[in-house]
Amino acid sequence: MSQDTEAQYRSIFENAVEGIYQTTIDGRYLRVNPSLARIYGYDSVAELVENLTDIAGQLYVDPGRREAFA
Repeated sequence: MSQDTEAQYRSIFENAVEGIYQTTIDGRYLRVNPSLARIYGYDSVAELVENLTDIAGQLYVDPGRREAFA
């Protein structure tokens, strides 16, 4: 990936109004954009990643739905 392409991707990721994320299979966030942090009520990406360590158990009413989504 060229530096220009990477810079464009990073800009889109960081500035999108939609929440964008990447997770591990076991339900931890790897990458989160600032919009997702705001949507979930966190002041920063770091705060969200530190506090949401079990996506299925903490965000889903029915934790089994995460498995279905995955």
